[in-house]
Amino acid sequence: MKKRFLIVALFALFLGGIAVAQSQEQASTLTELQADKEKLEAKLAKTLKTQAEAKDFLAGKHKDAFFAFNKNISKKQRKIAKMVLRGTKRQEKQIKKDLKRLNKRIEKISKLED
Repeated sequence: MKKRFLIVALFALFLGGIAVAQSQEQASTLTELQADKEKLEAKLAKTLKTQAEAKDFLAGKHKDAFFAFNKNISKKQRKIAKMVLRGTKRQEKQIKKDLKRLNKRIEKISKLED
């Protein structure tokens, strides 16, 4: 009987600790959110640059691309460029979704402060 009580008590303390931790996480300030937004925008710019390089590589304008070794494009290089292009498209979509969500949070917090 004592073991059951002890297990239940420890479990209740554990759940209480989780609830406190979650309430502390929600207190993010507007400046932190804006800093996160700047980081995401920088990441988006880098992704778009990589995507443009992959498109140029596939179009034959690959002299400045970061993964071109010579003028002859091998099948392996073309395959890598296509993989990079797909990955950057996916990454761009995810970053834009995160930016949209972050902008909504910033807007909500700024309304609460006013």
